[in-house]
Amino acid sequence: GQYLADHKQDNHSFDKAITVSFPAVIEGMVDSSQSDFYRFYALEGDILTFDVLAQRLGSNMDSFVKLYDSEKKLVANADDTELGPDSSFSCTIRK
Repeated sequence: GQYLADHKQDNHSFDKAITVSFPAVIEGMVDSSQSDFYRFYALEGDILTFDVLAQRLGSNMDSFVKLYDSEKKLVANADDTELGPDSSFSCTIRK
């Protein structure tokens, strides 16, 4: 798998998204006024799981995750779960 420590990179737009490969763990610091963007390649039928560990590790961050396709159309998103404010979801990649 890939481990990425994203502490100082400017990835605050689609055009500056950091490319990651799965499986991956991304560690970073966030600014509540900006979003962080990541790019990955997946095949139709792939099942991907996204799990934010923030408040479960003592952070006060309240995450919100959005998944876009290659045409920048929103295909999935996740906010709080029944366990608290850490975002978590799985999705199957569609064509």
